[in-house]
Amino acid sequence: INTTTSNSGSSGSSNSVYSFCSCFPGWGGNDCSAHVCYHDCWNSGNCQNGICSCYTNFKDFDCHIFELPSGHGVIDIALMGTVICDNGWNPGTNILVGPPPFK
Repeated sequence: INTTTSNSGSSGSSNSVYSFCSCFPGWGGNDCSAHVCYHDCWNSGNCQNGICSCYTNFKDFDCHIFELPSGHGVIDIALMGTVICDNGWNPGTNILVGPPPFK
């Protein structure tokens, strides 16, 4: 198989036998000229020129973190929806756990 970069520019390699491009990470499209977003922003934001613009409560470079409305933890979509609570907060109820309050 003969591979070359002539049809894919500097963003991928093309296969002259099968006429397809294999794009390098961050690039896509038929000729590897389009900037693409990592995991397509996890469907939690819009991708424009390789940059995710996250929807409300989603954050991080690829929008895979969802901030809980309570403000006491996050859900990590990349970790199959793992709930990560702030220190001292219970993931089942999202309420503060710990010693009883002082009287």
